[in-house]
Amino acid sequence: TATGSTAEALDHAQNALSILQQLAAADPTNAVYPRNIGLCYEKLATAYEHLGADDKRTSAQRMTDWTEARGWFEKALHLFAGLRDRGTLMPADFEQSAKFERKIRECDAAISRLNEPSKSAGARGN
Repeated sequence: TATGSTAEALDHAQNALSILQQLAAADPTNAVYPRNIGLCYEKLATAYEHLGADDKRTSAQRMTDWTEARGWFEKALHLFAGLRDRGTLMPADFEQSAKFERKIRECDAAISRLNEPSKSAGARGN
């Protein structure tokens, strides 16, 4: 994503997520797999976040991108909150839930900004 290859980043993250989900299903007692699944959620969210921030894309595409980013951040939040609640959260991940809550708010703000022109256009049409 950082190099501008967002589509490739999405493919890599989806592949990694698929592998990790298979590993987690095969060994449900391994606490590392759920953590890494959560990190894949974050990578997917970040890739969609980059797409949503690209003002060369249409507003509709960007709205979809920000909505996707928000959904992946929300999945990550729930996963890490579950790890915390079960007492299996790694100390290094203590701040993850707060970070994902912040990222969800950022996505909500971006979605609101994208909605503003359509609201004002609708108001002018009345």
